[in-house]
Amino acid sequence: MSVDASGLAGVGEVTWPDNCAPNGATAVYSVPDVPVIGSDYSRQIHLGIRAAAGAQAGAQGRITYGATATGGPDGTLTAPEDSFETDFTLASGPDLSLAPVADVEHAQPGGTETIPFALTNKGNESAHGVTVKMTASYGVDSLNKYDACTYTRTGGDEYAPMTDATCTFDQVLAPGDSFELPAPLQLAIARHALNDRLDISVDPADGATDLASRDDYAALQIGTDTTNNTAVLGFN
Repeated sequence: MSVDASGLAGVGEVTWPDNCAPNGATAVYSVPDVPVIGSDYSRQIHLGIRAAAGAQAGAQGRITYGATATGGPDGTLTAPEDSFETDFTLASGPDLSLAPVADVEHAQPGGTETIPFALTNKGNESAHGVTVKMTASYGVDSLNKYDACTYTRTGGDEYAPMTDATCTFDQVLAPGDSFELPAPLQLAIARHALNDRLDISVDPADGATDLASRDDYAALQIGTDTTNNTAVLGFN
């Protein structure tokens, strides 16, 4: 696989990973086996990009890709240079990033679960406050009560009730700073819980645009060990 980053000249600089052979603004990768897109698919190339010295917000650049693989009726499959591309626009601002949160398994009805919450500003400007929104499904009786949050209960007619929390914290997060909730996030698991869900999203509280929203959101499944015994009887 070949990568051409010459279209980033004056805009950004690439940090090449270990599994490539760079030559100036281009590089060649050797990938032994490309997985089929699906549940087991993982990205094969991870590039680091940072702004070039003197580059201004709004500057644009492009990386292009090509590939050659063994296979097909002719013995070789080729995707010519410029077959695929990634476009970049240089921007400035906060970038709030939620740490990945693992699903919960074997929660106990009537018990509590502590959910890790870690947030970092990976951008190059401060976030002047943080808004955290959480939605818990019917099997979660309650969320922590924080003074900075408002809580509502939705649904109940056509849909199962859910708990929503909207929290605004005025803490300033400079670039590289981390934020934690005032107390660990705990969920009270209802007696009727089975397969539930908690959604968490974060945004800068001052109306600023987050640079990369892909890591502003987490959704975790909460599996509960049911105590119900159910039997199906058949009659002739």
